[in-house]
Amino acid sequence: MDYFEKYIRANPQWTFARIYSDEGISGLSCEKRDSFNRMVKDALAGKIDLIITKSLSRFARNTVDSLTVIRKLKDKGVSVYFEKEAEYGGLELTAEAARFYTSGRARFTPPGGHILQ
Repeated sequence: MDYFEKYIRANPQWTFARIYSDEGISGLSCEKRDSFNRMVKDALAGKIDLIITKSLSRFARNTVDSLTVIRKLKDKGVSVYFEKEAEYGGLELTAEAARFYTSGRARFTPPGGHILQ
């Protein structure tokens, strides 16, 4: 987690809020993920405008949970950046792109022209 704190603090346009981590808790359901839920609550309250996470699968493994949360956040102007998926051209996933990416049913070409399958 030191990596993400350093990564955020290294960007002069960002302000580090905190690390939200549910150590040892499955991402299959958001229900029992206290830190995840606190992060979403803080974002919806305007305390955070950008969430950076390792990967979409670390954010929430349940596609419905992912889409629901990402859409809520997007509606409040909060961006979610998935570092692993950013390897495919600096992609910031929208709810629709996340749906395609997690379902594996569609091909999505992000900025930069790389194809996610």
